[in-house]
Order: sequence, then structure tokens, then C-alpha cells
Amino acid sequence: MSAAHMVRILRQYIPKSLLLLITAEIVILFGSVYVGMTLRFLERNPTDKLLVGYVWTKELLYVLVMLFAMGGMGLYQRGLRDDFRSVAFRLGLAFFLGLLFIFVIVQTLPAMSIGGATSALAFVSSAVGVIAFRLVVYQFAELDLAVSHSIHEIVVPVEEDRVNFPVNCSGRVVGQRVALGESTQ
Repeated sequence: MSAAHMVRILRQYIPKSLLLLITAEIVILFGSVYVGMTLRFLERNPTDKLLVGYVWTKELLYVLVMLFAMGGMGLYQRGLRDDFRSVAFRLGLAFFLGLLFIFVIVQTLPAMSIGGATSALAFVSSAVGVIAFRLVVYQFAELDLAVSHSIHEIVVPVEEDRVNFPVNCSGRVVGQRVALGESTQ
């Protein structure tokens, strides 16, 4: 990956696409708590949401736990090229682990609870949101991957008369790039 596609954070280079994925999932997770609270208190007075207390700290706890669970399941690896079923399986495991961690934290610190029904609605809305977003990203990445694999180039300093192509592959020298064609078999 070129330096134009990377962002330097704390002396580490992080791909912009990974940073965008994490940021979008943070927004989805934050929004899911508000969706859960809105759905829970829909039939009541809108000011009942204020009875939950400070939502920012509870929301931040939820987002951090879920991000660490998803990171622990390897969903933020740079070279993740699995099919969507394995990504969905990892997401399911991450949400299950996140649910267990949140349950333990809420049992230990009851002040961090937003209520059972609100938590369930927030959990379901975040799972649906993250899975839908990952599905859209996967479809675009698969399309981009298919386009990028249609032409293979190897950058090597060669002279035109000294290029040896594999037996089952054709190719041509373009400047200092060797463009490999499709297999001849």
C-alpha cells in the first residue's frame, strides 16, 4: 500500500480504509444506543429518556467493549480477505463476547446499565447495522478485488529481451513493467 493510502497515528501507519471502517462502526454503535432508547420510550413521554441518566459514559462503554470484541475476533486485520460467511461468523462471535462482557460489567457496576429492554434493542440494532454495513463494504471490496485481479503487473527492472515468462502464461514488457496475461491453457 502506498503512503497516500495511509494515515500516521502514534508513529504507526494505518490504512485509510481501515480507519474509515472503524469510524463508521463507531457511529453505528453510538447510534444504536439512541435507537434502542427511542424505541423503548416511544410510547411514553420523550422526557423519559432523561431518566436513564448520563448516556455518554454508558454509550462509550458499550462502544469500547464492542470494538475490542470485534478487534479480538480479527475483524480489523489489514489483510482480511475472508468470504462474507466467515466474516459474519466472526461478527456473531464478537457480538456474543461483547454481550458477555457488557453483562459482567453491568452486574459489577449497576450504574452503567441503561435497562434490559433498552440494552436488548440497542444490541439488536447495532448487530443489524454493523452486519448491513459490513455486507455493503464486502460487496464493494469484492467488486474492487475482482477488477484489480483482472490485470496482473509485476514491477521489475528488466530488459525486454531477457524476460522469461512462465510456461502457461503470456505477457509483454511495458516500460519496466511486465504485464502478465491470462493462462494459455
